[in-house]
Amino acid sequence: MASPALPSLQPSAQPPSLSPSPAITDSKPQTKDPTPNLLSIQAPTLPASPESIPAEAPTLPCSLLQGIENNQLSGLVNNPFHPPPPGRDDPHYGIDLAIERNDIALAGHPIQAIFSGQVAAIIQDRFPYGNALIIETRLAELPSSLIQGQILPTSAPTIEPHPALTCPQAPGDALWDFHQRSIYVLYAHMQNPSPLSLDEAVRCGAVLGQIGQSGNALNPHLHLETRIGPSGARFSSMAHYTSSASPEEMSNYCTWRVRGVFQAIDPLVLFSSVSP
Repeated sequence: MASPALPSLQPSAQPPSLSPSPAITDSKPQTKDPTPNLLSIQAPTLPASPESIPAEAPTLPCSLLQGIENNQLSGLVNNPFHPPPPGRDDPHYGIDLAIERNDIALAGHPIQAIFSGQVAAIIQDRFPYGNALIIETRLAELPSSLIQGQILPTSAPTIEPHPALTCPQAPGDALWDFHQRSIYVLYAHMQNPSPLSLDEAVRCGAVLGQIGQSGNALNPHLHLETRIGPSGARFSSMAHYTSSASPEEMSNYCTWRVRGVFQAIDPLVLFSSVSP
């Protein structure tokens, strides 16, 4: 039975808008940005708790993969951003990044927070994301120079998920602020569960985990999603496509992925908005 639609979102101020980014096809890009010399990158041991960066303001977004410049990330994409029609859950809402050596994807490379923020979800070995984190950063806390030039989606009515996707009734969102908006970044398929706690503050550049292949990952890679949504959203967990997923986990997954409350943007556009 289809779930009832969530209440319509209240429109917010129209953000600056530029021309859309070039279309991305399903195939792996034929022309890549300069790829780093991966043989020279030594992945340090992951600390017991996320490390802080110096107090001075960093250049945003902070480096996503330790030792690799953000302008080199497009050369590591092996599955590009290709969002499905509204209400559906295929083919690909984020980007997959893999570090390869001799055509073999490697695990263990440190993943870093691209913005300071608060933990909005901790997912521990749940299908399809595996070990994952979602970190919220309020748009009002980001410098205007970062926001300018971004094609940020405006608030819109919620979408009824496609009947083929099991979506129980939406969870309560009484504490969510639909008058303020945030960017949410999901880091998935990490090697180990995160030691962080829900609502814990995270510094830009802090090590969050390591590239792995937990969840629905055939090879080690980082699945990265960036979405715009109401501020203050929190998820206890989320899962789908497995008999072990609880109704709450499936509902959370549908709200995050397909109900239109959290609207996906291409992470590469976000990174390309700032000069190296």
